[in-house]
Amino acid sequence: MGHRRHYRAQEGLEYWLRLRMDAIPVSKQRYNRMSAPAQKMIIQSIQRVMSPLPMKKPLAKTERNLERVEKLVGLFEPFILLNEHDFVADNVEKLSQALAPEEKEIFGYDTAGLDWWEYWIDIHIPALRRWTYPLIEGRPLEARAPRVLRMPPAPTTTPTSTAENGDAVKTGTNGATWQYS
Repeated sequence: MGHRRHYRAQEGLEYWLRLRMDAIPVSKQRYNRMSAPAQKMIIQSIQRVMSPLPMKKPLAKTERNLERVEKLVGLFEPFILLNEHDFVADNVEKLSQALAPEEKEIFGYDTAGLDWWEYWIDIHIPALRRWTYPLIEGRPLEARAPRVLRMPPAPTTTPTSTAENGDAVKTGTNGATWQYS
């Protein structure tokens, strides 16, 4: 779905065709028999047959690309083949419940409030397109303006007072106080 949305926004025959060619689920055996591993074996056979000829390997780039695809599929195999995932966040929920009321607003985490459909379609797939696919395809990443970091002005002095017993008490920038003894 995320890819379809991307292709719908593009112009040209290539994107029109890609929009209509969707991936289908297959078993690992079918993948090995019909996809990158099988294609790589065919390419390697052609390379072996042509090796006595006095020329460069004509399909070396294709073979490297298929190796890349195999590595990528191997990396994502647990998510592709074993796709009966059960995401459990019990410990995060327990930690969130243990927070003080004033901290819950800042650090609280509501796992039930996550819209996984929105995450995958609107965040994950577009991020892969922007940051991962160009690297896999050997294209440069999008140019972006450099980030400008502005540091808050340094306090001129740290307020220090003396406690009743003569020890120094310091107040931090967030209002916290601590005492040296």
